[in-house]
Amino acid sequence: MKIIETNILDAMQIHDITILIKDCFAYDGLQNEAFLSNEINFNQNLACFYLGYEDSKLVAFLTTFMPQSHEAEIIAYTHPAYRRQGRFNQLYQTAVSVLLPAGITQVLFVVEPVSKTGEQVLQKKEGITFERSEYRMQHTDKTKIPSHSNLLLMNVSTMNQEECIKLTREIFDMSEEENQNFIQNAMDSKDRAIYLTYYKNEPMGTFNIHYEANHAFLYGLGIKPCMQGKGFGKQLLGLALETAYQKKKRVVLDVDSNNPPAYELYRKSGFVTSFQVDYYCLNLEQKYNNSH
Repeated sequence: MKIIETNILDAMQIHDITILIKDCFAYDGLQNEAFLSNEINFNQNLACFYLGYEDSKLVAFLTTFMPQSHEAEIIAYTHPAYRRQGRFNQLYQTAVSVLLPAGITQVLFVVEPVSKTGEQVLQKKEGITFERSEYRMQHTDKTKIPSHSNLLLMNVSTMNQEECIKLTREIFDMSEEENQNFIQNAMDSKDRAIYLTYYKNEPMGTFNIHYEANHAFLYGLGIKPCMQGKGFGKQLLGLALETAYQKKKRVVLDVDSNNPPAYELYRKSGFVTSFQVDYYCLNLEQKYNNSH
């Protein structure tokens, strides 16, 4: 199998990947699509796409999503006719040879529970532990959008970028460099926007929207710690939904199984669960050291 590794996909590669994913979805009943851009990776120069070809046919694909400097999320697809022949492992070992020298010490394998093949592959790997589940939710009831009259919304730009950096530093567990990269990457993207919300002229919350082809994807929702537990999270969600619906007819988000309060808020605000993905963790550094 010929392996191509790259940090940016060209049009033909995206075409080949789209066909492969469609075949895997039809065979396995999958729904979780891979993100085919490096625009919010911590290091955009690092290879993150691995394509396995037999002659001119793409038979396997692996992607590493790296919004943080120490961790990579792995999604992989192998054509049903080419499974159980070690193709995933070939792509995975190629990816590890890139990740470890770059300081990526942990990988998260992202697998849908309906993917029996995916689970079987992971069961054969030592040192892997189940970490959490994540639920894709779609908004279906506009009558349940929370009111948000107390909040003011502003796009993040160079004018208020420092305010956003200061606020997100309080909200999210990211290093200074990761935090700045996260904000700058969203500002630089043509398909993304990052917003600040203000209460009484003070920044108190933030959210991001990725305007994809068929929907708006909400992510990075957060409230200043001192404002939590006062109903502002509900208002922030309402404002995010209203903003997303201005450009797209469909709004989705992901919620972690370790965050039941957020799940309940989303459910009560008109979201329903579409599908589930499970995350399995492997410490690359520990496994690498143990094998030498």
